[in-house]
Amino acid sequence: MLLPSVAGAAVFHVIPMFQVVKRSVMDQAGREFVGWEHYREVLSNRSFRLAVQNTVRFLGICVPVLLVLSLLCALLFYKDKKGLRKTVMLMPMAIPTASIVLVWKLLFKRFGLVDRLFSGYTGGVDYISSRWALGILILTYIWRNIGYDVILWIAALKSVDQSIDEAAQIDGAGKWQRFVWITWPHIAPYGSVILLLSLGNAFKAFREIYLTAGEYPNQSIYFLQHIFHNWLLHFKLTDLCAGAVLVIGAVGMLSVLFQRLLEGDREGGSL
Repeated sequence: MLLPSVAGAAVFHVIPMFQVVKRSVMDQAGREFVGWEHYREVLSNRSFRLAVQNTVRFLGICVPVLLVLSLLCALLFYKDKKGLRKTVMLMPMAIPTASIVLVWKLLFKRFGLVDRLFSGYTGGVDYISSRWALGILILTYIWRNIGYDVILWIAALKSVDQSIDEAAQIDGAGKWQRFVWITWPHIAPYGSVILLLSLGNAFKAFREIYLTAGEYPNQSIYFLQHIFHNWLLHFKLTDLCAGAVLVIGAVGMLSVLFQRLLEGDREGGSL
């Protein structure tokens, strides 16, 4: 019964991944082995280094902020029986990307609402193409994804044995002590999954940037997806494959590191 799923995963994921790795060490025609040449070209490319720098900055700011804010909201809302707050927080995920892009343009483009408010009626500032672009993108990402992470954290919180928490409360433990020594060790294993999902959603933010600012946006929001897209348009497939392998390796190491940190926290909390 597993054979169709395994075959589908092999055909559409595993085999293409091996092909990407293979193309990254072959020449453009795929006939001659060139070793690490494409990796050296990619790492020495100024546009690639800029894209990596911007992507790391974006992920380093928005993902931790999203995880912390969503966990705080989950702690506040997970006992809400009506579920109205959860529904409201999930609504941004149901909004189509095209609608979000339209709102972006109405708010932040030149002569948009924000420009009218802060620049007077003359206008003249395109916030999406200015130094404010990264901040706008981070706020949009958090606004759109916080509800999804809140639901995941709430599911994790429901796995905590409430009898242990109540016993600690009777013994005089405060809210912070109960969270550190009881709640967090139980929900920490779920944190790695939430982190991976948040990272995946962060890479999807490229859709809004591309539809709003095009192939060459402001320098502060020029991400890896932009350079990969441009390499694909110019048929630089070997550079694209080498860059993809580097990104997959970096994300994989980050995931393993975070998983080990969470396991360490859980073991420390259980002691």
